[in-house]
Amino acid sequence: MTSINRLPERSEGSRAPTECSECDRWRKRFYARSWILHFTAFSSERRLIEVINSFPRGIRDILKQSSVCNRVFLLMASSYILSTGESAVESLKLQAQIMRDHTIAHLEKAGLKPTDSVFEVGCGTGDVTEILVQHSHLVVAIDNNSKQVEATQSRIHAADEHTFVVVQADITDENFSLPRSFSEKDDGLRISFDKAYARLVLMHLTNPLQALRNMFNALMPGGVLMLQESVMRIMYTVPHSDAVEQYTNTLVRLGEKMGVNFNIGEELPSLCEQAGFTDIESWNVDDGCAGLSQAQWGAFILMRLAEWGPRAIEQGIATQEQMIKLKGDLEALIQTPGIKFYPARQVHIIARKPTV
Repeated sequence: MTSINRLPERSEGSRAPTECSECDRWRKRFYARSWILHFTAFSSERRLIEVINSFPRGIRDILKQSSVCNRVFLLMASSYILSTGESAVESLKLQAQIMRDHTIAHLEKAGLKPTDSVFEVGCGTGDVTEILVQHSHLVVAIDNNSKQVEATQSRIHAADEHTFVVVQADITDENFSLPRSFSEKDDGLRISFDKAYARLVLMHLTNPLQALRNMFNALMPGGVLMLQESVMRIMYTVPHSDAVEQYTNTLVRLGEKMGVNFNIGEELPSLCEQAGFTDIESWNVDDGCAGLSQAQWGAFILMRLAEWGPRAIEQGIATQEQMIKLKGDLEALIQTPGIKFYPARQVHIIARKPTV
């Protein structure tokens, strides 16, 4: 049986002349359609998306034309399941409160300096961007969602345009580059940064390795990568709660369905190494609700459930009745005295781009 990790082998007789672009186009089409025959061998959309992302752009373009794979490419284009822009503000405020102290400690440990230039990926509504602007010389922030870009721009409107820029861009694009106005260079990434930062971004991407490679390319030699990502399966309460366990299990399954990994924190060191980084330092943060009251933490969980719950129903991960029951169970839990909430484990990374 043909390996599902690569395209079917060609026979020598089927090899097309490399100098003929028309022949090359048909050769790619043959490969792509031969590979589609093995589509059903994949156990999940996430695995399929990983393999598709490993193909050259020409092969991927042909796959997009296939009705068999069209559903998967739609997932790749819409894998972010949470709210954005104004509708995300309240839940992101609580998330920021949970993570703020550890984020500041992380930036300090990475050696963030007032003279640094920083490339922030996935700025969201600008919580970390605001901190970076206050403690560095230049911040270039990107987000793939226009609402998030607008929210960040509004939040940091007072910053000098020479010290802060936010633009809409896709960090997973193979041909990723920043606008020419940022530098006099004419090709590739036009700025080399001292630091590159992302928080809870890779977990929402169908191709996190390409994102890390683009961050690697954005850094100057010796530049530092700073990451904070989740291990969603390690989220619980004391005493144990079946409702919280169901919440995390459903969310992780939804991520797999959408082709993303909400436990990506466990894979960060390996992904960073594959992207070319060295001197990789990793540590876990398993604190409790970090200053939030039980009511605040409960409100955060319910906000998140309201954001991703409809997508879980849409994707067949849960029924509407199951989601209604889960919401009721969580509301009852929040009202139970003495519950200690532990948010998802956070994995922190500091790594370096080699100097040579």
